[in-house]
Amino acid sequence: MYPEYPSPETLTVDVSMNGIDWSGDKVQFAYIDPFVLGVKPRLISPKGTTTLLVEGYGMAHTGDDSKQQIAFKHYPDNKLLTVAGKPAQKVYKVLNENQVEVKTFPLSELNNGDKGQDYDPFTVNIMNPDGEFDPNDIFIYYYAEPDVKK
Repeated sequence: MYPEYPSPETLTVDVSMNGIDWSGDKVQFAYIDPFVLGVKPRLISPKGTTTLLVEGYGMAHTGDDSKQQIAFKHYPDNKLLTVAGKPAQKVYKVLNENQVEVKTFPLSELNNGDKGQDYDPFTVNIMNPDGEFDPNDIFIYYYAEPDVKK
């Protein structure tokens, strides 16, 4: 049985075992898969020092870091990028039901198969409750650091 609630929001849930005493814990519960609508900034430092603000809906704190992940995928093939042979994924921090933030990787550490990421576009994908990453077409790019000579 699912409650009828068509809006993509996170709700506060209160629990009672007897209908008289309530938990009062104010636990947040999301009824929908998270979905990315925007990422700021779209141009990021190749040093890996950028914090991305990911906006969308259905972004709830899961209490389980293994389920609270952002993956970085190459565009246009939607191939998961890697860092040292492991998936390029990071735990995100929930700011509210519509925003999370995540740190980027240094460009020199990202790989697309057997080659580096270069300055190709890539996407930020948020993990859904099934452990899969929901795709989107919002591209971000590393920018080339200027070569300043004295």
